Amino acid sequence: MDLASFKELSAKVNSSLILQTTLGVAVLSHLYRSWRNRIDVPTYGGILSFSRLLSTVRLAMEGGDIWRTSYAKYPMILVPSPERWAVVVRGKYIDELSRAPDDVLSFTEATHDSLRLRYSLGTTTAEEHEYHIHVVRQNLTKRLPALFPEVYDEVIHAFGEDLQFDGAEWKEVEFLSWIIPVVAKASNRVFVGLPLCRDKEWLSLVIDGAVSCIKTAAIINLFPEFMHPIVGPLISKVQSRKRKAAELARYLIDDRLKLAPEDRPDDYISWLLSAAPPEEQNAEDITQRIISTNFAAIHTSSLNMTHTIYWLLSRPEYLDPLREEIESVTSQMGWTKAAISSMPKLESFMKESMRLSPLAPHTMNRKVVKPFTFSNGVSLPVGATVGIHLYATQVDEDYYPEPLQFKGFRFVEEENGDHKEAENVASLKSRNSMYAISRSYLGFSYGRHACPGRFFASMELKTMFAYLIANYDMKWPDSAINKMEFELMMDIWDKVDITVVVKTTVGIAILGQLYRWWSNRINAPAYGGIVSFSRRLAFERLMREKGDIWKDSYAKYPMLLIPSRGNWSLVVRGPYVEEINRAGDDVLSFHEAVQDMIQLQYSIGLPAHQHNEYHIQVIRNNLTRHLPAVFPEVHDEVTVALSDALQFQGEEWKEIHFLGWAIPVIARASNRVFVGLPLCRNGDYLKVMIETAVSCIDTAKAINGYPEFMRPLVGRLLSKTGERKEKIVEFLKDVVDDRLKLAPEDRP
Repeated sequence: MDLASFKELSAKVNSSLILQTTLGVAVLSHLYRSWRNRIDVPTYGGILSFSRLLSTVRLAMEGGDIWRTSYAKYPMILVPSPERWAVVVRGKYIDELSRAPDDVLSFTEATHDSLRLRYSLGTTTAEEHEYHIHVVRQNLTKRLPALFPEVYDEVIHAFGEDLQFDGAEWKEVEFLSWIIPVVAKASNRVFVGLPLCRDKEWLSLVIDGAVSCIKTAAIINLFPEFMHPIVGPLISKVQSRKRKAAELARYLIDDRLKLAPEDRPDDYISWLLSAAPPEEQNAEDITQRIISTNFAAIHTSSLNMTHTIYWLLSRPEYLDPLREEIESVTSQMGWTKAAISSMPKLESFMKESMRLSPLAPHTMNRKVVKPFTFSNGVSLPVGATVGIHLYATQVDEDYYPEPLQFKGFRFVEEENGDHKEAENVASLKSRNSMYAISRSYLGFSYGRHACPGRFFASMELKTMFAYLIANYDMKWPDSAINKMEFELMMDIWDKVDITVVVKTTVGIAILGQLYRWWSNRINAPAYGGIVSFSRRLAFERLMREKGDIWKDSYAKYPMLLIPSRGNWSLVVRGPYVEEINRAGDDVLSFHEAVQDMIQLQYSIGLPAHQHNEYHIQVIRNNLTRHLPAVFPEVHDEVTVALSDALQFQGEEWKEIHFLGWAIPVIARASNRVFVGLPLCRNGDYLKVMIETAVSCIDTAKAINGYPEFMRPLVGRLLSKTGERKEKIVEFLKDVVDDRLKLAPEDRP
């Protein structure tokens, strides 16, 4: 070997050794940090970053039950989110969190970690001087009676402009999408006044800015901390939004700056200017505070309003008593702040909605900036995040009788109980108002960092809710049940999508995806982007556009690439159906497509489907030929199942959730044919079969959210097919064994 070759080999060996050593040190360092910062409380899921992401998926799938279970079982528990672990504690520790100074447990630091304010809102100085919060807490709250007429006027204008009825007809609205601009207009009537509060460009800016903030923060938090200064500026649009907002609002701010402080109008912009330090008394910085206030106000209020309307439409028996109260109070007091505050039934209904439908599972989130130890001896290291159970606290039976039952007048009944003295009644009214915070009601958080705008938000929400009830009839559209079921599923899987990035492989994954796209590209128009992340955004938009996009694309393109959660699909017009149908299975495989979509091995546990599908032949031939003979059994089971499910005792009406009611009826009728009596009526058997069908779809969607090389690992972690198959075999063993003992010609 000559000297040059030796040097080249030596360089390669050294480079490989350096790389291996660096990776080894990184892994050991991560393990050491995890060990050093361990917290001695039960953990939901694993302890490392990869396991945390999988735990987040499962947590999202399990929903409210897991929060109630962990609350009942553990005083403290570590729960995952895409960006971090958080210690969530019971309410008994609420005062310890609340009393801790900000230089020990920091609300601001926790908010920054969650929302990445520098890149999502651009509020870097707000971390040092939050004068806009003081303005909301003091100036705005004190002037609510004087501001009510403007809010009320804007609510009337917004409802009238957006609905525009020409008579007594019904109109179908997607409530959340419709109410967001209404809330934005009513809020900005106070923040910036007329005419800017109705300016479409301004409204688009403040509404889209709030959505963009959440998305930007979610994407940044998927990357390791050291990459945030790189990723943040690349995806953030905050600077362009800030410039545009300042252009639109500049004239309002400059007009006030020309006046002496005592000559300025008594409004939100003037209050901000009076509270701002000299260096921030300019259009750019003041507008930024207005945008920050909008972010806090619009979407939280819109979601709470939507939940309230959904509860009302699901409990229509509350509509008449609420309407009677509103009409009685406004006939005596008019539409005033005092009148809105004198509607205990309306207040109670909205508070009950917020109790059962909080906007997050935990609240009072704090980041540990100095070591902190609870009274039970549990110590939190610097950098940890801690919060209080929100949902589980508000469904704790120690605080609320029958906590999972929606009782719209729950808080009115408490007022009308044994407390007859005027002093006690007044105290209860104050405590039972929807903006009142307590250890058992945390909808607006608790302590010194409780929502400073809750008084304004409550007034605004009650005004809109009361006006809607007093002036409009409301009901679910005919398609509501299907739509709600679909949107609920979409909400769950939008959360799951957030967890799909493995931090340490981001660069490799992107390069690999680009190469695979280039080598497998299809020469057809595409809906959306061309890489995996863009595919998910395109899929989300596709789901929101509903039927119109399918009709338009069908008319415009013979072939179109469309996104799904797991891949792109080429969808073609009818003229090509014969070509697809004639293609052999070894060219266009139905089995492979089903496998990719449903992940049969992990969702159903039947990989043999791909090789011997004799059950399909049995259905196609035997079952179909015997339908006339089978009909009496199906008819009998439908009759019995309907009777069992409804159990009428006279001519009364019954309200049912149709889909949830119909599934067991269909399961019984189908299994009357599949397994016969008495097993088709066995409640445990039916429960396992129904859960298996539902879980199949859920598991497949979760697995398909991950890159293909990870699906075998994720599938084994998420799949519950083994335990379900064991239960089903237990039920069917005797039925099958009885037939195996007989000769084929003697079997039923």
